[in-house]
Amino acid sequence: MKKILLQCTLGLCLLLMMSCGDDEPTDQQPDEVPETTLDGIWSGTFTDNIYPSGTFPFTIDVAFVNANTLRGPFYYSGSTVSCCNSQDDGEITIEFDGDVVTKLTMNQDLPFFMGGCPGFYRGSGIIKRINEFISMDLDFEGEDCEGIHVGGKLLLSKR
Repeated sequence: MKKILLQCTLGLCLLLMMSCGDDEPTDQQPDEVPETTLDGIWSGTFTDNIYPSGTFPFTIDVAFVNANTLRGPFYYSGSTVSCCNSQDDGEITIEFDGDVVTKLTMNQDLPFFMGGCPGFYRGSGIIKRINEFISMDLDFEGEDCEGIHVGGKLLLSKR
């Protein structure tokens, strides 16, 4: 009888151990990649008919205004330092619907460049996501003290 009881106890223990596997759902699976948010610092290049080389550095530091709008300062220096001795080089607003940028506006404010150089740019574009890498491909046009800007392109990325 003891032998049967011992076998039953061992069998029950074995059955319990087998049922305690890793089948429990977890918050994050090991293969999942954390989503990169749209707010924060983005960097890339600015190019248009006045600056056609495509190597003009451009940085934005944006925060959510609402669920579909980002707003913050922009910089022509490639960092979060003004190109032209001011606090920033202007303000950018990006409105989006999913991964489509429906409205881009940039209000440029360069008080120490060429005796003052306000400007306004508008455009649209697309947000691209590949795993944790995210980029924005934005088209724009506008006008400032240097003239009319057409064929403008902002290529920005963030990790």
